[in-house]
Amino acid sequence: SSEIISTVAPIAVSAATKLMLAGLFIVSFLSYFAIQAAVNHAAFQNLRGEHISIRACIARGLSAMPRLVVACIVLFVLMMAVGLAVSMVMVAALAGLSVGGASPGGSVALGLLAGLAFSAVLLFLFVIWWVFVPAIVAENAGPVACFGRSRRLTKGHRWGILGILVLVFVANILSSIVMQLLARVGLPTVVGVLNGVLSLFFSALTSVLAAVGYYSLRAEKEGFGISDLAGVFD
Repeated sequence: SSEIISTVAPIAVSAATKLMLAGLFIVSFLSYFAIQAAVNHAAFQNLRGEHISIRACIARGLSAMPRLVVACIVLFVLMMAVGLAVSMVMVAALAGLSVGGASPGGSVALGLLAGLAFSAVLLFLFVIWWVFVPAIVAENAGPVACFGRSRRLTKGHRWGILGILVLVFVANILSSIVMQLLARVGLPTVVGVLNGVLSLFFSALTSVLAAVGYYSLRAEKEGFGISDLAGVFD
């Protein structure tokens, strides 16, 4: 019996660890968008010139949670579908190369191209769905309709949005490099604190940019103004 226990115990621990990690991933994923909703509300209140109440922001984020959860599930399924489609194309192409007797270098190049194509498609989706959270928060858009709403608002401005996202990404990378340099110097406590601060900063920055971008896009396309924004929450 001791042998059975010694065999089963590691498997049970491994399964429990995987479940815990999956649960943490789901919680962090949903928390990110809930925080985005709360920060979006704060940004809208600031644009109105109103006092920002943390309680009201949290309440708004929680009220949007059901639609955000479903929207996140839709987003996850769409991303998985894109990944599956690219993987199937890559497998079919690799099978064709192997039948044709292509060199290993050709397979590697094809793999790199497939990776680039996958990244390009994900980036495109990220750009066209840039303001789906503000659409939920400000318009009470549905968990599916929010993606169509974001696609219509971003049309004609996607290169500019891409430029904003690239700048934020580069700033994030540079901050990560600085943190690595500080870690090598031997300042683990400072690095830990700064990593937490930077994580919160970039999370808030992306949320505020999306909220301001949503307002600017509606202002240009629909003549949306501060008075209209006030009517959203009153």
